Amino acid sequence: MKKVVSLTISVVLLLFLGTITDGSSGDYIEVYLIEKSEDSLRLTWKQISKAKKYVLYDNRGKVLYEGNEREFIHKNLTSGEMYEYVLAAFDKDEQLLTKMNVITNTLHPLSNDSVKVDMFFNERMIKIDWSDIPNVQSYTVYRDGKPMVVVSQSEFKDFNVSFGREYMYIIEGIEKVKKSDKEKDKVVEDEKNHVILISAKQVTDKRNMRFEEFSQSFSTLAVEPVTSYRNTTFIKPAKISAPDGYCYGGDNRDFSASASTYRTRVDLSIYWQDRTYGFSKYTSDSIRYNKNDNGTCGSTELARKNAGTSGITAVKEWITSSEAQFQISHSVGLPFLMDVPPNIDYSYSLNIQKSGVTYINGSHDQYPWHEIYRSDNGGTWKTLYQFNPDAAGTNVKYLFPSYPNKKIAVSK
Repeated sequence: MKKVVSLTISVVLLLFLGTITDGSSGDYIEVYLIEKSEDSLRLTWKQISKAKKYVLYDNRGKVLYEGNEREFIHKNLTSGEMYEYVLAAFDKDEQLLTKMNVITNTLHPLSNDSVKVDMFFNERMIKIDWSDIPNVQSYTVYRDGKPMVVVSQSEFKDFNVSFGREYMYIIEGIEKVKKSDKEKDKVVEDEKNHVILISAKQVTDKRNMRFEEFSQSFSTLAVEPVTSYRNTTFIKPAKISAPDGYCYGGDNRDFSASASTYRTRVDLSIYWQDRTYGFSKYTSDSIRYNKNDNGTCGSTELARKNAGTSGITAVKEWITSSEAQFQISHSVGLPFLMDVPPNIDYSYSLNIQKSGVTYINGSHDQYPWHEIYRSDNGGTWKTLYQFNPDAAGTNVKYLFPSYPNKKIAVSK
């Protein structure tokens, strides 16, 4: 069984842009090194060919540094706190050439083993830089649920971004670990799954304002109290045999809050300070395989389809500063039988308390596997509910309406 470590980091950044005078030069400013301690941050940045001076602002627009050096040490800071900066380069005529927003943090003595993430935004890219995870050789970067690239270093730059768009990045690293299998009396290899979730939002505003306005129009970094909620359906085997005479691809995994394979997934984020929420929904392709003469599943892929997400809804009833109420509905058809049953169905009322308690009342089909988790303010995922058809003695036939549903009644 996989051991899962899930780290959730939610960052909402409002990036206000001033007028860039030399946007065609291809020379953009970049902070390439941040040295951290518990009470200071040292920022080092690249040289800009036409720049005569660099100015570093804090998140209130206050000038922290102005000159032609390419580094600055911010001292007397609070341990474990996040800090936002804007670094700007100016030419000899005091015209703004390029700038970059930086989000970073000081160290805290109780969190030295956790993964640290720095965020960088400029007019051309989003850069994510995270601390190395021991024994992880490569990382898979997902954007909005889709894999983008595999990187060997703990850094990623996305140049294909648009202002006014919100992106969700998932960075996944697999660590090979050894563990003892007492039943088999031997040491076996397992996987430890490290996942970092990052929500990054850029909003463009006042793009033609004068620099005097620009220097006082930075956003503040809002790391709001946030609750993350996740409901996933998946098929444990790699393939299953269906009553229609074919086999279908599964997800080849067990319960895991951060697994990258699933049939369907619902993600809900509650931002308590603003009383707002974010909702995302995903479905994976259904793959049809042949059956061998002996009834086992073959390896020939016959077709691939996706059922879409139109049958997944989350209706907000209310959000206060301490409580949120939703009605969650899920009816996703098997894509090769879209006009007739069976669908994967579930429906329930969801009450999320900021204090940490979750109430779920409703029902779901007794197939496939169901899992529900919650995370608060970047903490690890807490298991709220899991359903295993093997343990319940149910199978794919339980997707049909004539078979009874399983009631959900969660209070934890």
